[in-house]
Amino acid sequence: MVKRSLWLIIAAAVLPLLTFFLLQSAFAAREQRQKLEDEAIAQARVVVSSSDALLARSIGALDALSTVQALQDGDIAATYRRAGQIAALEPDWSSVILVRATDGAGLFDLRMPFGAPVAAARRPQTAGLVIGPVIRDGHGCPCVALTRGARGKGGPYFVTALISTRPFLAVLPATGARYGVSAVVDGHGIFIARSMNYAKQVGRPASKFVRAAVASHAMTGFYRGVTLEGFENYSAFARSPLSGWSAHVALASGAIDSPRLQALGSLGFAALLSLALASVLVAFGIRQLTATRRLTERMQQAQKLEALGQLTGGIAHDFNNLLTPIVGALDILSQRKELDERGRRIAKGGLASANRAAKLTGQLLAFSRQQKLSLQPLDLCTMLADIEPLLQQSAGGNRLDLDVAPGACWVNTDSTQLELALLNLVINARDASDSDQAIAISVREGHTRGRDAWALTVADHGAGMPAHVKARAFDPFFTTKEQGRGTGLGLAQVFAFAQQSHGEVLIDSELGKGTRVTLLLPSCSPPEKVTGAAPVERTAAAGRLSLLVVDDDDAVRAAIVAVLEEDGHEVDHAAGGEEALSLIAGKAYALTLVDFAMPGMNGVEFIVQARVQHPDQRFVIVTGYLDSEAVEIAAPGTPVVTKPFDPDALRRLVRELAASRRGG
Repeated sequence: MVKRSLWLIIAAAVLPLLTFFLLQSAFAAREQRQKLEDEAIAQARVVVSSSDALLARSIGALDALSTVQALQDGDIAATYRRAGQIAALEPDWSSVILVRATDGAGLFDLRMPFGAPVAAARRPQTAGLVIGPVIRDGHGCPCVALTRGARGKGGPYFVTALISTRPFLAVLPATGARYGVSAVVDGHGIFIARSMNYAKQVGRPASKFVRAAVASHAMTGFYRGVTLEGFENYSAFARSPLSGWSAHVALASGAIDSPRLQALGSLGFAALLSLALASVLVAFGIRQLTATRRLTERMQQAQKLEALGQLTGGIAHDFNNLLTPIVGALDILSQRKELDERGRRIAKGGLASANRAAKLTGQLLAFSRQQKLSLQPLDLCTMLADIEPLLQQSAGGNRLDLDVAPGACWVNTDSTQLELALLNLVINARDASDSDQAIAISVREGHTRGRDAWALTVADHGAGMPAHVKARAFDPFFTTKEQGRGTGLGLAQVFAFAQQSHGEVLIDSELGKGTRVTLLLPSCSPPEKVTGAAPVERTAAAGRLSLLVVDDDDAVRAAIVAVLEEDGHEVDHAAGGEEALSLIAGKAYALTLVDFAMPGMNGVEFIVQARVQHPDQRFVIVTGYLDSEAVEIAAPGTPVVTKPFDPDALRRLVRELAASRRGG
């Protein structure tokens, strides 16, 4: 009887623990499988996004081609030449084909000389954008056909761009242990690209399992199937709302099934240890739930930051266009001799405020990650003195001690990003300190990566960091601040900035003894002109020049014209590329200043056409376009002035270009 009671007691104690462990093991296996599924679906979404980016670029170029004036005039030869110019700017285009919509007659194919016979093509059922199908021939394809209806004399027409499928192969994840095979298929289940046997399979139907997923019309999903080579797998897919294409990423079946089998196999051994491990398992379950919740919160925060970045980037772009005429007008007023001293002082004060607003838009663009890092010589010590009031304001009630080395401290960096990094460090020091503790900022000589450098240090006397926190301090989204006070991006931005400036950042922290963060920035020689150049004397150096300004914004165009006319130049202006081409057809200009983003014909297209008439014509792009690096890639070798521009800098640039032209 005693033995039976003892066994009942043992069973009553052990069985609930075994049941709990069974549930916990099932939960862990499910979480592992769900994690793998989510990662595979996320990878499929990345492939879809990359494919959409490639298509969007080509669709934009096709839209521009379908509206060219030559096609509207029915000038097929000129349209052929224009198509060649645009295709030259699109590395993924294999050809452009023009077909008359009424009878399907082929008018030209860029792969053949103009006038060569072109086979009649299949006519789409709609005049809108048609994506597909895949074309396989002996002229540089397999290709995806993008077709857009166009109107013009002798039309209507269908303009087709043949896009090579190889760029879509490049966006697929590499075939390996994690992802066995991946592919992009169109809305009918035809391969656009496939990581395995690409040359053989592109343009052919996918397996029945892939086609079934396509036919489901779901935006994302996960299914089990067999590849064309006979390998069993699990596949994640994501569908594009732009093209209707879908990306499919396959995982080996063992990657999904193994966690469940391993969990079941470990139950026997775990039963013997269940009493000792009960408390550990409970803690593990709680930790798993907490980690999942934190991951969800971080993803939500990342989405919020992305949306905020896009919003701030758009606002900053619009403000650049608004600030351009303001800066130009105030610059002209500040130099008017007929103004009294008070008037000039008011104008200069307004100009200084406008320049501060321009710097703020630069910070917004930096936050939205839509502006590249601009490395230029900067006197670090002078900059610290200039922004000391802003740093003091960011420090709140804490005292700010500024200690810099005597003399100039020249570093090669981006001033806006440096200010953001410094503000992040001061705010972190403030949040880690009591209100009566000082925050120290110092600049001393140092070394980084075998080069001389200046060490910018921000130190506090706050709580400090334990070793495990310090090890993760630069991880994105990692923060020890309470919810709502930190995003975990401040030190990540500082780290990225230091790397892009070819320097490094170090943390020295100990619990109870505060934290020291040191930015090591490589030193450089001062520029030839250390301080801001004096205002340009009117026409003393360059003489009266004949200039052309092209910008679709009336206020911006008027501001640029006013600055240049005030400098004594003869300035013509146009509101778009077509109007400007008419002007340069009858007159030669010393220099043409053109906006990049204009409706109809953008600045680069205008430059290409203008150089046909005047090969030696000099150009300057004046733009508020968010991605300044994209402008430079589109027009290599052309000087770029960003809006809002410094009027004196614009005057000097005009003179330097004019002087170099005469010298050449």
